[in-house]
Amino acid sequence: MRSVIIVAVALPVLLIAMAFTSATKVTFVSSSWESAQSQAKSEAKLFFVDFDASYCASCRNMDESTYQDSRLASFIKDNVVALRLDVQDFDGVMWSQKYEVEALPTMLIFNEEGKLVKRLV
Repeated sequence: MRSVIIVAVALPVLLIAMAFTSATKVTFVSSSWESAQSQAKSEAKLFFVDFDASYCASCRNMDESTYQDSRLASFIKDNVVALRLDVQDFDGVMWSQKYEVEALPTMLIFNEEGKLVKRLV
């Protein structure tokens, strides 16, 4: 009985504490390329674009591993505006053609001026 009371009291406290802890997974903005890039510039942050597709097994693997890393999530939250584009959507097709995305996952990192500084495939 005593353990049930402890769990009944401790569980809500733990859940509330978890809600206020640092980022636990990478969060992508839900906006257009232009809006996300503008946000990065105004906040003096890097602009990160993750090209993705529903059929990409490596992309799903990154969702389950890389993007779940709390240190990476915290770094991105503080220093980066992250955007995910589906290469099967209109905008994704346009931007993937412009930046010659030929394999997935492909990630582009731009500085706050909008200059491409790193390409990861």
